[in-house]
Amino acid sequence: MAKLNFSLRTTKTDGKSNLYILVNRPKFGVRWMLNTGIKVSVSNWNDSFKSAKALSKYLATEEGKSVHEKTDLCAQVVEAYFSDMKQGEQADKGELESLINDIVNTDLKEKREELEELRQDERKIKAEQELHRLGEVLSYYNTFFDGIKNGSVRHGDNKRYSESTISAWRTFGEHLKGYLMAEHKEHLHFDDITTRTATSFVTYCEREELMKGTIGQLVNHFRKLCNIAAEEGINSNAVSLRIWKSHDQKESDKRAEIALTDGEVDALYNLSLTGYNEKCRDLWMLGYFSAQRVSDYSKFGKDNFGVNPDGTPVIRVRQKKTNIELDVPILDERVFEICEKYKYHFPSLGRDAINRGIKEACKILSESVPTLKEWEVTLLSKKERDKERWFIETRKRVAEGEKLHGEESKRYRKCLEYANEHDSGEFLYKRDYKGEVIRQRWELVSCHTTRRSMITNLHRTGLLSDREIMSISGHKTLNSYEKYMKVKKEERAASIYEKMKKAKEIQLKKEA
Repeated sequence: MAKLNFSLRTTKTDGKSNLYILVNRPKFGVRWMLNTGIKVSVSNWNDSFKSAKALSKYLATEEGKSVHEKTDLCAQVVEAYFSDMKQGEQADKGELESLINDIVNTDLKEKREELEELRQDERKIKAEQELHRLGEVLSYYNTFFDGIKNGSVRHGDNKRYSESTISAWRTFGEHLKGYLMAEHKEHLHFDDITTRTATSFVTYCEREELMKGTIGQLVNHFRKLCNIAAEEGINSNAVSLRIWKSHDQKESDKRAEIALTDGEVDALYNLSLTGYNEKCRDLWMLGYFSAQRVSDYSKFGKDNFGVNPDGTPVIRVRQKKTNIELDVPILDERVFEICEKYKYHFPSLGRDAINRGIKEACKILSESVPTLKEWEVTLLSKKERDKERWFIETRKRVAEGEKLHGEESKRYRKCLEYANEHDSGEFLYKRDYKGEVIRQRWELVSCHTTRRSMITNLHRTGLLSDREIMSISGHKTLNSYEKYMKVKKEERAASIYEKMKKAKEIQLKKEA
């Protein structure tokens, strides 16, 4: 509440005079001196300002108590008058002065009760308005997202959300806002969510040409948002909790994910490189030997390496994504060669930098390792599809004689070089005879191929159980772990056949 000044406007030194109140509200262009109609003893009023003791003495008198109560009510009236007024709205001096005078001439107890009822009504209205605001999907999402970012909203056993989870919620929010804007539903309320909402959200994502895996993740986040809001009592719409269908992703719906073989990894390790590509390759190898994510292996330092009490050399990791602590046994002595090479001060490189460097290294390696030049059917990301459309349209413009300039010219030349290098025909990205996008294996290697390759190669040895490999990778469920194994169905069939063959041979020997 803004501080208000009360004063006398008289030259008298005795008798009684009216108190005036100064109302200063620049926001509304108001600076008024209003007559409150409160009668005070001039001498008593002036004496009360001589000291704190004098003021305390005055407020203890019958007049002082009455004046204090009335000035307090006046201040409340002024606050109430301006609280609901919007900026630019015209205030009325006479109206406010009349309201103040009504207060002075009314029974104080009765007026206090009226004001208290008014405040309670206002609080109730504001509470209802806030509840309705939070009931809007976008408003609730914004509040929830701010909470997981600053740590005021947590999950599980009071755990903060991980950076990767926050990033996933941020991505969902961007698509949620895009959907609501496209459907003109900026104020969509949880109560308004129906089966049609779920269908239209998926349709929007498909129009945006998002991959099916991405759509599945976004739908899952929408479902979670509805459930979290229900747990907080914001969402009472039971329908909104049941309508989100799972979107299982087939292999044909995914971009190609490859795993390098033991032989390819060995060749990559032994490849003579220098500078940037060498650093990327060495970090990539640390990721391979540890079977960890780039968010973990790109941050390795001396403290991550140690020896357990039983003498087992390990890489100690607290996974950034899951917060799980692991002791990964060092299964390859080449780990120590990399550690010695950098004295545990490994290159500081991010995800994109490692991706660029490892692709370049694998491209060089493909000249001596032909398997890296083999073609794989894959899908294009939305960004790549947009880039290809732009290239096709721009090439048409150039063919019609249009001149390109600046960054556009530079971008086009780069795309044209790539298309010619890959013999892509009319497209930017090469197609097979079925019209499906194909890429050489070296192009599909990324900073995450490390984890997939190690898990797959450990599985192929047959020496470790799936649970043992999961204890190295940190996977909590068999379902998520199996997504990392890039073992072809022919390999699985051959493995089963060999196992059954050996079992029969053992049985025949026993019977003999």
